[in-house]
Amino acid sequence: MVEQGSELSVLARFGIRDPARAVRELPSGWVEDPRWSALLEFVGDRAPDPDVALRRLCGTPPDIVEAVLSDPDKAAPMVAVLGFSEYLSGLVSRLPGAAGVLLGGDGPRQETLRDLKDERLLQIAARDLSSAPDRDSLVRTGHELSDLADDCLRAVIDQAGAEGMAVMAMGKLGGRELNYASDIDVLFVHRTGGDEAEAAAKRVMEAMNGPPVIFRTDADLRPEGRDGPLVRSLDAFAAYYRRWAQVWEFQSLIKCRFSAGDQSVGDDFLELVRPFVWPERLAPEAVEQVRALKSRAEAQVHRAGLSGRQVKLGRGGIRDVEFAVQLLQLVHGRHHPDLRVRNTLEALDVLGAEGFVAEQDADDLADAYVFLRHTEHRLQLISGRQTHTLPTQPARLEHVARGLGLRDSAEGSALDEFDGRWRHTTSVVRRIHERLFYRPLLEAFARTPAIGPALGAEEARDRLAALGFDRPQRAQDLIVSLTSGPSRSTRVMRAILPGLLAWLSETPDPDAGLVRLRDLVSRLESLPHLLAMLRDEPPVAELACRAVGTGPVLASLMQREPGLVA
Repeated sequence: MVEQGSELSVLARFGIRDPARAVRELPSGWVEDPRWSALLEFVGDRAPDPDVALRRLCGTPPDIVEAVLSDPDKAAPMVAVLGFSEYLSGLVSRLPGAAGVLLGGDGPRQETLRDLKDERLLQIAARDLSSAPDRDSLVRTGHELSDLADDCLRAVIDQAGAEGMAVMAMGKLGGRELNYASDIDVLFVHRTGGDEAEAAAKRVMEAMNGPPVIFRTDADLRPEGRDGPLVRSLDAFAAYYRRWAQVWEFQSLIKCRFSAGDQSVGDDFLELVRPFVWPERLAPEAVEQVRALKSRAEAQVHRAGLSGRQVKLGRGGIRDVEFAVQLLQLVHGRHHPDLRVRNTLEALDVLGAEGFVAEQDADDLADAYVFLRHTEHRLQLISGRQTHTLPTQPARLEHVARGLGLRDSAEGSALDEFDGRWRHTTSVVRRIHERLFYRPLLEAFARTPAIGPALGAEEARDRLAALGFDRPQRAQDLIVSLTSGPSRSTRVMRAILPGLLAWLSETPDPDAGLVRLRDLVSRLESLPHLLAMLRDEPPVAELACRAVGTGPVLASLMQREPGLVA
């Protein structure tokens, strides 16, 4: 017979913090069963909170315990759930057969839409918690949660009898990057509108918002917000966007996609809004309006004293990444269709690959975004609440850190490692955000119409002539040579050419200036740090354009001594 002291030491060796309590909860004879030793080692290594995981596991039915003992590796998702989330553990207890489903079996089909949704969310979260918190895991989770919300909207709209109506996904749902506890943002669009359409949209909202709640559903991004009708016709949307909409409304439409209902109405709506989201010219105040919107949101968090703990709205948080990306999309996406993507990480890939931002900046923002979003997910999974604020209590913050896979080591505790990563991440994000979001070159891009190889030849010549180029055909040929091909210089030129043309148009000789600019850029191809300055340092780019457009002397000097560009 094994003494209790030995039992306690066994449990302590496996990472159990309160061995005495664990002994009372474990079945008699566990210490002689080698399967329990294997399971305890697994729980101690994998569970964010081994004590809680073991306690909850011992409270499950005997057949579940036996299945876990037989194959701990197969039980990794369940161990992660039980050892991290009170909310998810409650779903395991409440939903018939849910524990068996987490172990890879088939459970009884849930009878209500709410229970079907909860079971799928439980499976998504279990896979997420038992995976490395990397980009692949984040993307998969966002896609699966968004697909789940789409499926629930489809089920509800079918029951609501909403013929001729489309539900358009907005925000994170539109980008297929939904989190666990966020509201889902939607627009209701009807072919012709009317009282019946309004009533059907209300039925959809009531069914989604409960009780019981399926997904908290928000339609406040619609024209006039809560003061406007819940659903509009295609013609009514067109009239509003043409006359009354503000820049932030077009910014929100970057992520818009069809979710449920009448696909043809959804397709027509996307075609309707395209020229509003991607106009030839942005309003002169558009860039400043987006910046002002971000500043107001930031000020609210600062007044609440949460700037240093807010994952979403704080300095260096999720919104710093998203706002920088969306402003760059608004400005550059008008000229470059590849940028018209809904997902933040996909947009960062394009921004870096096509030269709109330095590739290192794009990679750093993507890595930071993945860490911040995973942190947001862990915060929300603990209790199922919509929260974005790090806890102040060290024990609770350590729980978040362990949920991200961090563990104590010789180099420091899991809490110390999380704190270091948090500080580094928010510092990097804020530094890059301020450089991109307040880049003066954006205003020059915003007021310049598209001119490039994708534009019709005659229309391109007309626009160049309007900018002051006396030989528009030659100018067009030069633009093609500057922007065609996969080289570093052509990527940078595709990103910044609208601003350069605007500055060249203000010089005494834009045509000769464009020739000299081409020659200078070819000289800078082998000097990437100087080439990048034209993109990242607007005063340098503007002065270079004014120099080459004024006369040959300075242009020749810069070609002979490229360092003068700096």
